[in-house]
Amino acid sequence: MRYIFARVLFAFIMVFSPLVHSDTHNYFQVVFDTTPSFESDFQLGFGYAVYVNYDGRKILFDTGVDGDTLLNNLHQAQVSISELDAAVISHRHPDHIGGLPRIRDVYS
Repeated sequence: MRYIFARVLFAFIMVFSPLVHSDTHNYFQVVFDTTPSFESDFQLGFGYAVYVNYDGRKILFDTGVDGDTLLNNLHQAQVSISELDAAVISHRHPDHIGGLPRIRDVYS
């Protein structure tokens, strides 16, 4: 079930990203990926993470493989860890949970 959820979310992000990101109150942004994005100051790394801002809720979906890269990219996206309402993990592979220890260290 969780793999289906992750795939549906990924498809939604790939198809609707330009539409959703144009709304300044409800949007999501890829903050960790292996491919270059339009954000020139983002660091690349193996893994995946998405910041979701929807209806006043701030959610981090997955954390990539490296916490320092994730923190840099969140900073570049002007996202503060202390403002997150939740972190959602799609599955327990290192490229999706690797940044969790660093997030925990910074948050606590």
